[in-house]
Parts: sequence; C-alpha cells; structure tokens
Amino acid sequence: MILVNLLPHREARRRRLRRRFLAGMAFSSMLGVVVVAGLWSALSQQIAAQASRNAYLEAGIARLDVQIKDISGLRAEMAELEARGRVVQSLQARRNVSVQLLTALADQAPAGLQFVSVRQTGQVVAVSGLALSSEHVAVLMRDATAAGSPFERAELVEVRATQAGSAATRSPDRRLVEFTLRLTLRPEIDTATAAPAAAPRR
Repeated sequence: MILVNLLPHREARRRRLRRRFLAGMAFSSMLGVVVVAGLWSALSQQIAAQASRNAYLEAGIARLDVQIKDISGLRAEMAELEARGRVVQSLQARRNVSVQLLTALADQAPAGLQFVSVRQTGQVVAVSGLALSSEHVAVLMRDATAAGSPFERAELVEVRATQAGSAATRSPDRRLVEFTLRLTLRPEIDTATAAPAAAPRR
C-alpha cells in the first residue's frame, strides 16, 4: 500500500486561498477608497456650487436692499416735496382769499364810509370803520350779503356816534358813526386764520 502525504498540497492550497482573499480584500479596500473619494469629490463640488449660488443670492439681496433704501429715500423726498407743495398752495389760496375779501369789501362799501380795520379769524371777518350815518352801515350790511358776495351773513356788533375830530376826517364839526360788523364767509370759501389786514380807505 502506497501512502501519499497530502499536507504540503493542502498547505499550498491554503496559501493560495489566503493570497486570493488578501488580494480580494485589497481590491475591495481600494475600490471602497475610490468610491468614497468619488462621492466626496461630488459632494464637495455640490457644496461649492451651492456656496457660489448662496453668495450670488446674498450679493443680489444686498443690491436689492440698497435699491429699496434708495426708493424709500426717494419716496420720503417726494412726500416732503408734496407737503411743501400743499403748503405753498395753501398759502397761495389764503393770499388769494384775503385779496378777494378786501376787494369785495372795497366794492361793496358805499360812499361816505371808510374801513379802519379788517380782521379775519377762520370763517368770520370782523370789520370796523367810520360812516357818515347809520344808513351807510345798513347799506354795507345789505350789499355784503348780496348774490355773488363771499359773505352769507352780516351781524352788527356795535354802532355809536362819535365826534369827527381826527386827521382822517379833517372836519371837527361833523358827527360820524363808528361801527363794528361781523361777516361770516360762505361755506364754499375755504380759508384758514389769516393775519389782520388793513382795508383800503375810501
């Protein structure tokens, strides 16, 4: 009977299997490293791209913020200019109303009557002056509320006789009537409180 020692063959087979296993492990490790490196590179590129997009968006937002501030500044300037324009228009309207009132009073005053002062407070105009007689005052009150007049109501506040000894009358022998009227403007005439204005003397 022939005896064959198989131990060397088995040992050689084990060494071959071990080498194959180690080679497979090395290949798998290298493949894993390559895959991980590829994934890492792809993720890095995506992160870099997203960071670039974020930077672009932030720059755009910063530009928009500057534009919004500029627009807000322009709107504030426009509002200020509009407010100034309204003030100018209001002053112009007040000046026109004052001129119209004085012109209306001068046109409606009969001969023999002169104004001493005209003071406007809101929709009320206080008028004081001198007249030759109370009839002249009555004519003024009647004409002041006539159609087309800026006044809707005339009230007699005070009337009294006075001695004409002033330089304006230049007649110490004449007795005059000193009067005070309260004239109310019509509602359609929009006017604010104006400073006292002296009417032209007649």
